[in-house]
Amino acid sequence: MSCTSIGDLPVEVLRKIIGLLPSEEVKTLILVCKSWKDMVDDPRLWTWCVVSVLTVKDLLKLKMQRLQMIENISLEPPYILDDKWWMSSKKRSSWHNKDDLL
Repeated sequence: MSCTSIGDLPVEVLRKIIGLLPSEEVKTLILVCKSWKDMVDDPRLWTWCVVSVLTVKDLLKLKMQRLQMIENISLEPPYILDDKWWMSSKKRSSWHNKDDLL
């Protein structure tokens, strides 16, 4: 009788199994090793993820491969964001350079 390891399963079968796991487990699997990271980096496994945007630099998170299919982004109040991108530091009700984000 021969033993089969989980590594012998096709990648698509493993991704289906991983897709059934709770989000905390998926986050743990990405830390196991490089081959598991490459497999778990599939954007279809991260659609549940919510990216919080607190600063303009946080927008860079959206370039990560695994986040390409996320369904939710949490935008924090504009007063937290960089003044020159969103709002004047003296006049919180006026917008500045909002087109720079697009």
